[in-house]
Amino acid sequence: MKPQPGSATLHPQFRRIRIVLWALLKVLVSVGLLIYLAWRLDTKALLRAVYVVPATCWLSMGATTMAFLCCKIAKWHVLARFNGLTASLHEVSRAYLVSLAVGTLTPGRVGEAARITPFKGEQTSRAIILYIYDRMAELACVLVVSIPGAVLLGRWYALALCVASTALALLLVAVTGRHAVWRRLAELPTFVPGKAMAALARAQMATPASFWVLTMLTYVWGYLLAAIFIVGTTPVADWRFVLLLPVVTLSNIVPVTIAGLGMREGMATAVMPQCGIPPETAAMAFFVCFVMTILVPGCVGVLWSLAASGTVRNIKTP
Repeated sequence: MKPQPGSATLHPQFRRIRIVLWALLKVLVSVGLLIYLAWRLDTKALLRAVYVVPATCWLSMGATTMAFLCCKIAKWHVLARFNGLTASLHEVSRAYLVSLAVGTLTPGRVGEAARITPFKGEQTSRAIILYIYDRMAELACVLVVSIPGAVLLGRWYALALCVASTALALLLVAVTGRHAVWRRLAELPTFVPGKAMAALARAQMATPASFWVLTMLTYVWGYLLAAIFIVGTTPVADWRFVLLLPVVTLSNIVPVTIAGLGMREGMATAVMPQCGIPPETAAMAFFVCFVMTILVPGCVGVLWSLAASGTVRNIKTP
């Protein structure tokens, strides 16, 4: 049966429409959750949580945000260079910041794959593999650091996280391993789709120790950012609240809102009060983290990219 005229051009158009519709849906869900939280919580307490933070805490949060972003960019740059991909740190940094903006609206945050754009030609396919590995490594780290907080919430949560983190860690070792046993494990379709793991296994990837150190430091800086806001807002009687911060960020795994916006704040209001943190303070802490680590850097990346391409200059001088 011959294809209908114009059918080849309908498919890309349909994909673009689907992406736009999904982005609009994420915006609506995010706004809906934020409105619900604002209605459920004390609005004055939410605003007061921002006003009472001293200037020293804001300065510390700014420095922590810079350290967080530097670690994220550096670990991606280290992983790429260690696996033979070449691009300047300037281009990698710009692409990474742009990916933060694109990833917020795309389905499953796949737009964050825009960080591979500096790697052209034959490097593109390998960069995609490294991107998948990087995301899996981030997930493994957040699962591991969430185990102590899960113990506070209940043994079943801790058991589930231990099983998930162990399975993912074994897969990551299998991908970079050289022994035949690890290769067999990587080919098992039990944990993830077989084709994806087979592609990772064939890639013959290598990960330096510095990559794992930077990955863990990324989460340390991210959780420290939320902790500084909470400490600067309300008196803390139970410092075990720090262990619950990674548990809250597990909500980012569900990609139904803009970068977890609304889901993460709702999770914080349900979990953090168990350590004496007011729900308004908890929700605002993670909202501020979203603004400082995703929204603002993403906007900076978009403007940086437009300036580099000459778009901004062309707008000023038509």
